[in-house]
Amino acid sequence: MRNVVMKRLPPEETSVSRDDCRRQSRFALSEFSGFGFAERLESLAQVRLARNLLCLHLLCTTATYTQRTASAFGPMIDLSLGYAPIGLVRSAVAANVVALAQESACVYSYSVGNDGALEQKELFTLSQPARELACAPAWAKQPDEFAFLSRDGGSVMVMRYRDSTFKEETLELQTASQRLAYGDFNSDRRSDLLFFGKKRAGISTLVRQKDGSFSAGPLLFPDLSISDLQCTDLNGDGITDIYVLNWLSNQLGLYYGIGRGVFSEQVEVQLPGEPGDIALSPVSRQRTCQIAVSVPELKLVATFNCNSTGEIDPSGNLLLPAAPSHVHFTDINGDKDLDIVVATEQAIYVFLGKEGTLASTPIPFGVGSGVESFEVLDLDGDGKTDLVAIDRLGKRVIACGNTNWSGSVHWPSTYGVGAGAKGLAVLDVDQNGLLDVVVTNSVSSTLSVLLNRGNGVLQGQMAFALPERPVTVKTLDPVFGRDNTLLTSHASIDKIGIVTIDDNAVSANTSAIPTGPNPYVVYARRDSILGRLEILARYGNPKTGSLSLSLFQQISRGHFLEKTLRASLPERIMALTVDDYSSSGKYEMAFVTHDKVSKQSTVSIAFATQGFDFKSVKPVLSFSDSSATTYAILSGYADEDPYKDLLLLMSPPRNAFGIVYGRAGGFFRDSIELIRNVQPLNEDAVLLRDVDGDGHADLTWIDVSKHAVVTAYGRGKRRFDAPVAICPAGRITAIQIAGMKSPEIQDLILVNGAKGSITIMFNPFAR
Repeated sequence: MRNVVMKRLPPEETSVSRDDCRRQSRFALSEFSGFGFAERLESLAQVRLARNLLCLHLLCTTATYTQRTASAFGPMIDLSLGYAPIGLVRSAVAANVVALAQESACVYSYSVGNDGALEQKELFTLSQPARELACAPAWAKQPDEFAFLSRDGGSVMVMRYRDSTFKEETLELQTASQRLAYGDFNSDRRSDLLFFGKKRAGISTLVRQKDGSFSAGPLLFPDLSISDLQCTDLNGDGITDIYVLNWLSNQLGLYYGIGRGVFSEQVEVQLPGEPGDIALSPVSRQRTCQIAVSVPELKLVATFNCNSTGEIDPSGNLLLPAAPSHVHFTDINGDKDLDIVVATEQAIYVFLGKEGTLASTPIPFGVGSGVESFEVLDLDGDGKTDLVAIDRLGKRVIACGNTNWSGSVHWPSTYGVGAGAKGLAVLDVDQNGLLDVVVTNSVSSTLSVLLNRGNGVLQGQMAFALPERPVTVKTLDPVFGRDNTLLTSHASIDKIGIVTIDDNAVSANTSAIPTGPNPYVVYARRDSILGRLEILARYGNPKTGSLSLSLFQQISRGHFLEKTLRASLPERIMALTVDDYSSSGKYEMAFVTHDKVSKQSTVSIAFATQGFDFKSVKPVLSFSDSSATTYAILSGYADEDPYKDLLLLMSPPRNAFGIVYGRAGGFFRDSIELIRNVQPLNEDAVLLRDVDGDGHADLTWIDVSKHAVVTAYGRGKRRFDAPVAICPAGRITAIQIAGMKSPEIQDLILVNGAKGSITIMFNPFAR
């Protein structure tokens, strides 16, 4: 048998198949024969052959990967627009941004009020639709000036603020262009206009005159076709130098200015692919700067260091899961180290800098799938960098405050997380007595951790990379004490992720176990003796729809022993869960089977003599279920007695909850009570607990038919009121109920997968 060397790589880069791990079983057992594992497995194998109940496999995890992270942006404001925005620039004179409407040619400004809401103001309407806009730089003598390139690229509309109103001047261009920018190309301390693009050659110019008007200027670099450019004074001689991206030759070029719009020396650097946008950092006192170039076809941003003599040295490639577009340098956390913010079609990614290097793992913000443009600026006046973006497809403006925001603006209790947010859990990560929030993000394949700063205010997310497309996240049973280990389910790649976060949430160890099809973590804990993980995972057979249960027992840091239950039942298992129903410290499995002949479903309990062996099966009740509607089973306290109850989730056409009430000793009543006309999103979107503090259990769930998060309040004596809407569901993908300010008052936490956010509704259940 071959030995597989496990490299120290991120989980998404290391893959060991289930079959590979099975083929390694004989080799792996020889490593542990001194500890008695081989003898134990031999005896267990004999039991399996005799009873045909257990199937054993020794599985390897991917190599454990340690990640470090920090936080960038926190609270989030989302404003729906009545138009599709196509351009965004920051104002040079105020803490606001300016956006351009695609069809109406209207231009709007946005700022944040002290109440934490985005305020929209219509500035003016252009004489014709435009495709791109630019704002005169702050150093210019025309700070209230905007330039708009017409949709056909043949003219530019210049809007100047004069006599308390904006006035338009339209100038025709000799060559149609695709992009425009402000820059002092002739070094006369006045901001000129530059026009360029992929469908034309060179850079056309409009030269600003002393009175602020423009006149036609020279054509620069007629042999180049330029996708983007930046102007700066690199060598400190007071004359403008220009960086250009030549998309035909895939080169970055630096041209030194010698005055009056003439450029001499050129430095060319070959890029790994066709360039998109370029960003420059401010030039340092040592006359050095950093350069970032987006390469969309390779899904990366190439970075360089440059000095005054024109030496441009590659400093690394920032890899992204989607094609990058816009790139910005900024300092988000005020540590004087430059950070890079990149927009992609999937999310906005933040690479934080530390001691001159950039983090290899970015922080994704899944604010929208159609981000056309973004700006970084101090939006709320607290001296810290915030983020504003436009989502053209969603017709939205999104603002994210700095993770360390302060000042007079009361940001809402909505926070940005990754792209495709799915799973949600709460636990006290940093041991400060306050509950924190963790979210799985299926599109960006990350885990977001948001620490509670007190009074229910969360710090911005810290993100950790996970294996591909995580869905759910589960915490360990706290029966053996506090633990920051989380289990994530990855149905698309048949893996379970293991994430252990340190107490400060700045680093985490991640690995993954190969599993069967469509895994779902039902229960997890650490054993009381060695502290090793025990994970119960449910599989779904894609052909029959039947469920099975596997126990993963950790036998070393990188190895798990899988015991797969093969229950000898003629009917398929439609739903199952595990809990300590008898309150004996042993665990029982509750499951539902369906008989196609009798068209009945049966609820049964499998009792364990020790651990999770589930040797004895006892039917609880059967009920008519011709369409096999029961798809999930949960456990909790639905009434006031101390015995756990079962909650069955039934799909159309029945659309009901079925409650089977518990009795002493892990037994249940032989009747089922239905709550009709319910249609929960999934089993993780149903919560059974007392939310209003009256001592009676309540039911809260995301109801897809009512398009709302609803609660059926318990009245005692096993009765529930008709469900009432707590809030619209919209694109809500997960909910949790927890005391974010204090344990006595229950708050509602909502995950919005489409907008990449979580929201806390404080005390929404008060009646």
